[in-house]
Amino acid sequence: MYVIFFCLIIVFFFIIKIFFINEKNYEIVDIKIDNTMIRSQLADNSAKRFKGLSGRESLEKDMGMLFIFDGYGKFPFVMRNMKFSIDIIWIRDNFVVDISKNLALPVLGAPLIEYAPLADINRVLEVGAGFTDSNNVKIGDTFQIIKPKT
Repeated sequence: MYVIFFCLIIVFFFIIKIFFINEKNYEIVDIKIDNTMIRSQLADNSAKRFKGLSGRESLEKDMGMLFIFDGYGKFPFVMRNMKFSIDIIWIRDNFVVDISKNLALPVLGAPLIEYAPLADINRVLEVGAGFTDSNNVKIGDTFQIIKPKT
C-alpha cells in the first residue's frame, strides 16, 4: 500500500515538473552537421526529453532541439501534442546514422506512431520539416556540438 502511494507521489511530481518546463529552461548550443550550422535547445534530462517540442506553436527556421541520451539504443519518438511537422536526425556519437523526414502530425483519437532509428543512437536532433532536404543533410554526415563560450 505504501509502495503504491510512494510511486504515485513520484509520478505526480514528475508530471508537475514537465508542465513547468518552458523554452527558457533549455541551454542553447550550436551544432554543426558537415557545413550546416544550427542553434539547438538541449534536452539532456528525462523531463526535457519527454516534453520535447510538444505543445509549441512553431520552431524557428534555423533552430532545433537536441536530445542527449546516457547510453545507446533505438529510442522511439512520438509526435505527442505536436503542432508542426519535423525531421528527425538520428545520431551516433559524431555521425548521422538515419533520418526520418516530414513526420506527420498526430491524428486526434488515433494511436501515436512510434518513430525509431535503424541503428543504435545516443543523440537525436529534431528540426523543422524540410530542413534536412534544404540543407542536404544525409546519412554519414559529421556531427559536432559547439558549446557557447562562457
